[in-house]
Amino acid sequence: MAGGFDVGSHQTSSAAGLGASDVLGVSFLLTLERRTEKTALSIQQPVGYASGVRSLGQVQAVYRAGTYAFTYGALTGPTQSQIGIGGFARGLELRLPRRNGELDVLAASAPQQSGEGFRSLGIRRQYYLPHNTLLADTVLFSRGEQSGATNFIADGVLARYSPALSSTLELAMDRTGNIAGVSDGTRIATAAQFNAPLHRGFASLTMRSIPNGFTTLTSTNNAERSWDATLQRQVGHHGNALIDLGRDDAFSGGEWSRAIRRNLSYSQPLGASSLALTESYSRASVGDAVTVSRAQGVTATEQLKGFTLSQTLQRSSATSAAGTSLQAQESFSFGRALAGGYAELQDVVGRSEGTGASLDEREMLLSYTRRIGRRADLQLAQQLTSSVSAGAMTRLRSTSIGIVRRISSTVALNITATRSAQTGVNAGAASSLNVDLVGPLSFGGPRYAGRANPSLPATITGHVYVVSNAQSSNAATFGQRGVGNVLVLLDGGTPVRTDIDGNYEFRFVKQGYHSVSIVQGTVGNGLVADRGQVSLEVAGGQTATVDFGVGAFAGISGHLYAATPKGSQPVAGVEITVDGGRRTSTGPDGAYEIGGLLQGTHHIAVLLDSLPASVQLQGAPQRTVQVLQGQLATVDFIAIPLGSISGYVLYAPNGGFADLQGAKNVYVVAEPGDYAAITNEDGSFLLDNVPPGTYTVSVDRDTLPNGEAVVQGPESPIEVVGGSTSGGMVFKLGTAAKAVVFSFDNGPKASVSAVVRPERAPPGALVKVVVRTSAEHPSAVTQESDTFGNLALRFDTKLRAWVGSFIVPVLQAGEYALRINVDGSKHGVADSLLSVDPKIPLISVRVLTARPAPDHTIAVTARILAPVEPGDVVRFEDGYTFKLPEPRGVLYAFDVHLWSHGLPYRGTIENHEGRRFPIVLQRAGGM
Repeated sequence: MAGGFDVGSHQTSSAAGLGASDVLGVSFLLTLERRTEKTALSIQQPVGYASGVRSLGQVQAVYRAGTYAFTYGALTGPTQSQIGIGGFARGLELRLPRRNGELDVLAASAPQQSGEGFRSLGIRRQYYLPHNTLLADTVLFSRGEQSGATNFIADGVLARYSPALSSTLELAMDRTGNIAGVSDGTRIATAAQFNAPLHRGFASLTMRSIPNGFTTLTSTNNAERSWDATLQRQVGHHGNALIDLGRDDAFSGGEWSRAIRRNLSYSQPLGASSLALTESYSRASVGDAVTVSRAQGVTATEQLKGFTLSQTLQRSSATSAAGTSLQAQESFSFGRALAGGYAELQDVVGRSEGTGASLDEREMLLSYTRRIGRRADLQLAQQLTSSVSAGAMTRLRSTSIGIVRRISSTVALNITATRSAQTGVNAGAASSLNVDLVGPLSFGGPRYAGRANPSLPATITGHVYVVSNAQSSNAATFGQRGVGNVLVLLDGGTPVRTDIDGNYEFRFVKQGYHSVSIVQGTVGNGLVADRGQVSLEVAGGQTATVDFGVGAFAGISGHLYAATPKGSQPVAGVEITVDGGRRTSTGPDGAYEIGGLLQGTHHIAVLLDSLPASVQLQGAPQRTVQVLQGQLATVDFIAIPLGSISGYVLYAPNGGFADLQGAKNVYVVAEPGDYAAITNEDGSFLLDNVPPGTYTVSVDRDTLPNGEAVVQGPESPIEVVGGSTSGGMVFKLGTAAKAVVFSFDNGPKASVSAVVRPERAPPGALVKVVVRTSAEHPSAVTQESDTFGNLALRFDTKLRAWVGSFIVPVLQAGEYALRINVDGSKHGVADSLLSVDPKIPLISVRVLTARPAPDHTIAVTARILAPVEPGDVVRFEDGYTFKLPEPRGVLYAFDVHLWSHGLPYRGTIENHEGRRFPIVLQRAGGM
């Protein structure tokens, strides 16, 4: 199902009184499919409803069996026809497979322009020839039901597909007799299309010539001669240039008209910045009347030290016999992450001039967006608008607060309250409360037909059609009126143009993953595609269908680049969302596009979970942008490649450096930030996905083998460069006392060393005291402290030391002393310090899996200072439980089966006393 919906309630109040309206707007193309082992039935029905009015479009049904297929609906023309054989005739088509192709028997009926009904019979034969060549021949004979008028049509299409150049040649002939308004005789129409993927782009050329009076069953064409040429090339380091040229000559009303157009666009990433240029020119002439239109635009975006700056300049003009009209607009935006959200200021200044009239406008918008919870956004906006027309000034101030609650990945509930006041012309005040449930109707993705056969190539086909917005009830032509001559790309490089009915087809496609995208520059002025790119997987022998809708919507497009030392690189496969609902993903060239939007303010964001593990987004992931109907606003995102740090932790079991071995399960940390790793069997470690910068690398002393300490390691911080590994770092361990303080009394003396683990802890943490003494059989070893209390230590035969533990009470940050007394035949005293820091978390967790996916097992490490022990139960919010394993010091390593909602994943650890401590799994740096 593809389309859109808007359901809600709007309440307004103003000086004129109160107003209320319920919103229910739906417009979509419903597709129902039923498959069995041997048959398949597919039915498509356009549906629309708005303001109490409903409409249904024309049904298209297909029944497929192993040896035949029936189709009911619009009579399809030959594959890739640019002439339009069949028009809007409807009827039945019987398709019979043949050894080298297919045979179609056609029966249809349709009214001619005179209103008389015509009945048609025909056949179409498709031949699959060597060298990826297709030949399709069609013959149709029609007769009028009342007058007996006749129409004979023959059409031949020869299409050849190759990696270097694909071509389609078409020749059509019609012969008419006694059709009202059409002279009897024979006419010939021709068309040709050439598509070539280039080394760094593609080229496409289409030509068509139709004589005056050529009849296509339901309509009689005026004479037409046209051509279209499109060239896209990569310029510099991933810059993109698109040139689209075209000319249409048409004969109507006894005179010729000519339309010439030229559309140019260029985009170029520049490190952490980007630049986009657009220019269009059109000239339309009918007789002596000439109208010339020009438009230029430039958009520059830069990210600098956490700030995002964007500036756009646009200018357009139209000149005709009635005079010249001008429009100019300059916009500037400034954004920055602030208090866990994103704040942005936009300033738009515009001027319009016509014959004897002018209008100056200025609009300032201050907005703030912040995530609240996992599925909701808070949106605040203050808008100031002023305009001057004919010397009269009007000012409008508007304040709004909104909540966007994401119900699913595509559906969102929007609640917005607005208060506005206007001075000058039509002065007054108003307030409104809008509640809307909005989203696209797009379930099931691409449609597939045919049985999978790995030994056969696949086919990807589709339809580019005109669609109205979600509040329109006009479904009579939803999905039916195609848009011809639109460029569609396979995997970002292989082009094909839609035929005159808006259909396209890629044949001889290798099975596997592919992307299909639409080139916005060829759609037409004022039209925006509902999506820019679709990713799919197709098996050999199957036909996948991917449709695109275009309409007078607003849209947002841009790129996601990674700024590397070798220049900007596109980042593909990253998901982009608008207003928390509609989403798309970046293509092979890093480009994305989301259409089908209403004019106004929208919030666009990058889903961080979809970023490759090797890059990190620079700047805030969400932006606020103003979009205009029939236009695409440009928003580019910049990512930075991540680097890594590698090395070894080594020690000598026998106390020297002669025979070093790897130290396993040692916790290695890079600061600043939350970057950590655990050493492998050979002592190696890899700190991966580290942003470029300078880091201090250290090991967690509590995870070192017993009696070991770092005696040699890196002497200075390490520099990490994006996209590379900083290696060669080595930590060497040896026997050394840790935090040892010796003290002696006046009796027989005993040496005493005391260590607290950890040395820094927050209130509520479990602290262990480890004491070693030269006294062989002391009568007692005790801890004395006014802060932590008195504690008798016990002897641990495994550690061969006296141990004890206590819970840190609620204390302010600082250093606190404790004393150890050894009593017996020899006496000894030792003092030690514990650093208390309330900012240290009781439980800090790191997800080691680079791309944690829902319903998958992920690797986790947790540094737990809370009073828990192996065997205590970890219970997550969906009921998933397991027991804590044996730790290395305070470091626990375990695997977790991530629930279906992904991260964050919340739970608790319950110790043997019944106390519970919260634990949260989330992305590194997540909120």
